Amino acid sequence: MSILDEKLETVQAICQAFHVLKLDAFGPVAGDKFEPSHGAASFLVECEPASQRARYERFFGLLQALEILLGCRIDLVDYRALRDGSIARKIPEVIKPVYVRSTSSESTKFGELS
Repeated sequence: MSILDEKLETVQAICQAFHVLKLDAFGPVAGDKFEPSHGAASFLVECEPASQRARYERFFGLLQALEILLGCRIDLVDYRALRDGSIARKIPEVIKPVYVRSTSSESTKFGELS
């Protein structure tokens, strides 16, 4: 079982608290053998539209909460940054969904990521 599988409910609660619309994992953290002591966990994130200050607070609040929960450095990339082709080329093709907020008040929560 991966670290994301083990902590999925808490990750999703964190996403809700920071107004995340979508959170996807990529790289080693998306697999079963990720060891927090050996590297960073990488995620793509999209948050609700908000003022610049609110976006900043949500982004870095999410980053810090994930670092504390997973016990490792977090590389967090905003989906808006993917418009820059140089960043998009560095993201692996395989992305694992972690959280997607549905258009209703309920969220779509993904179970097993492995």
